Amino acid sequence: MDESHDQKCELPGNFSGVAECEASSVQVEKNTIQSPTKDLDNTIETPYAGMPFESFEEAKKYYERYGVSKGFSTITRSSNKSWLHCDKTCEGICECNHYEFVGIPCAHILKVLSKLDLYKIPESFINKRWLKGANRFWRGGKEGSLCQEQVDAMNIGYLCQEATKLVCIASRTPASYKLFLDGLRELGKQISEIMPDKVADEDVSEELDVTCASREDPSPVQQPVILLDPKVSQTKGSRKKTEDVPTGKHGRHLHLIEVATNKIKRKCRSCNTFADHDSRNCPQNPTSKRAKSNPPGGRIVDNQVINCNDEGVNFFEARVNGHLSDTLNNPISEELDLLLPKDITFINGWDRKGLLSVQVNNFDCGGMALGVCLSHKAGDASSLGLFLNNWAALTREDKDGILRPELDLTSVFPPGDVTSYVHTSTGSPPQNVINKRFVFDARNVAALKAKSSNELYVEHPTRVEAVSALIWRCAMKFVRMRTRSVESVTVANHAVNLRWRMVPPLSNLFFGNLVSGAMATLRTESPPELHCLVSQMREAVSKVNGEFVRNLQGDGLSAYWNHLKEVNEQQVKGVLELFMFTSWCRFPFYEADFGWGKPIWISTVNCDFKNFFILMDTKCGDGVEAWISLDEEDMARFECDLELIAFTSAENI
Repeated sequence: MDESHDQKCELPGNFSGVAECEASSVQVEKNTIQSPTKDLDNTIETPYAGMPFESFEEAKKYYERYGVSKGFSTITRSSNKSWLHCDKTCEGICECNHYEFVGIPCAHILKVLSKLDLYKIPESFINKRWLKGANRFWRGGKEGSLCQEQVDAMNIGYLCQEATKLVCIASRTPASYKLFLDGLRELGKQISEIMPDKVADEDVSEELDVTCASREDPSPVQQPVILLDPKVSQTKGSRKKTEDVPTGKHGRHLHLIEVATNKIKRKCRSCNTFADHDSRNCPQNPTSKRAKSNPPGGRIVDNQVINCNDEGVNFFEARVNGHLSDTLNNPISEELDLLLPKDITFINGWDRKGLLSVQVNNFDCGGMALGVCLSHKAGDASSLGLFLNNWAALTREDKDGILRPELDLTSVFPPGDVTSYVHTSTGSPPQNVINKRFVFDARNVAALKAKSSNELYVEHPTRVEAVSALIWRCAMKFVRMRTRSVESVTVANHAVNLRWRMVPPLSNLFFGNLVSGAMATLRTESPPELHCLVSQMREAVSKVNGEFVRNLQGDGLSAYWNHLKEVNEQQVKGVLELFMFTSWCRFPFYEADFGWGKPIWISTVNCDFKNFFILMDTKCGDGVEAWISLDEEDMARFECDLELIAFTSAENI
């Protein structure tokens, strides 16, 4: 189809086009103007979309004849290009009325302009609103079609705009203020002479004269501001004057909120106590918002029972003189211990101020370290991770991120008589314990796992098993050097999360201390190989299964506790050496985002018991950070072990 067939509609009325170009670029030959009425058929058909033509020349001649019939003439340039023009103004109306409603020429008008070889939109089809000075109004000259009221309104608006600019500038200094005021009066006199009948009311000028005539300083006078008492109105809900209004100690009328807060406390049906809450927001009610957001807010009573009285947690703020980068580049356990409210909350490992304490440490550089202490009577590492992530989600107002903790552990482990369970220490006095951090990066962990692997024992050890086996092996070496005995007995007690060992497994949302120990005992003359130690620990952990948990839920708890006491007594006597392992790996501590991003580093601090090893994730999640607690003599031998040095790296955070 030829391009001339794209004409789809007609522009009715007198539409004319003018080719706009420089005079020098158009050469009009003489005697080339054809007569508008010569050899034309007056009944020529109006072009329509899809009109058939045999050739381009036929279509061109047809449109030229149609244009001549409508009053146009044909001019032939030297370039043999046809132009259609008319002496009339280039105006027209399209039946779609798009230009009249939108102000933009429609596709039909643009098509006709292209057929007329008009490559510039005529001014008649350019609305003033699209021009650069569209928001400028007329300020003189020819008024056009504007009436006098519109002209006066625009003049007033422009004069006010310019006068406001001068007023803002002149009011800054007394000299400019006086100059502007004198000039304004002089200008008013000149305008009065030109238009005596249009002078403004003289009262305004007289008032200005009175204001500034009585003082030499021409700066404006600031009138005093008088604030009146607000109007008292009778609104809905307010007391009538006839009622007795409650008053305070000094006769002051009390607000309704003050009266409500001093009312007699009601008895809560959930905890059966008179408190400032009811059963809907009782801390002991698992469905309440208060219980959901603050589980460890109670207090310990007689070292046996946790009273959920919602007294809250201990919260402290501290200022640290230093930069956070110094602590991260060289973490010292004694300095990290100061970032926790440990000395205030815990005494000899037993808390006396509450179940949870928080200390916010602000560094001089703007960094922040959050220290949290949770009593093991209230929860374990899994519960601490749940609390931190819920607190973080609540801070950043992430409702979907708040996981409702399950507090009904009595249905899993019914409460029993624990008065006969006496706490015994598992280590030497705190003053002899040294804590140090050893880092096993991802590369060393992979090499250690490969060395610990054996098809006859454990083919694919975990990173926790491999690191624990290496630490246990190095510990056996310094024990043998210290005791100088031919045969030594060592016990590795690894903490196990009972939630994953129950049948069926318990959800991680259960808040509480659900940890048991898996003991692996070895009586050897020399430290075994790593794959043997991995096999011993895996076998001990595998015994903590569903049957083991069911025994603890019944009468087996007493036997288990007596076994722990017996092992502790043998350690004190020097019969055996007990090593305590606990792993905080895979717990979501690094996911606690309080709104300013995820934490840079998660770490534990000093432990008061010797022979205590805590394993934690590195920032990348593939490595292991081991915090070792030993006495001074054993630590000196332990950190010099060549096998340990080969798999550790002294890298910063």
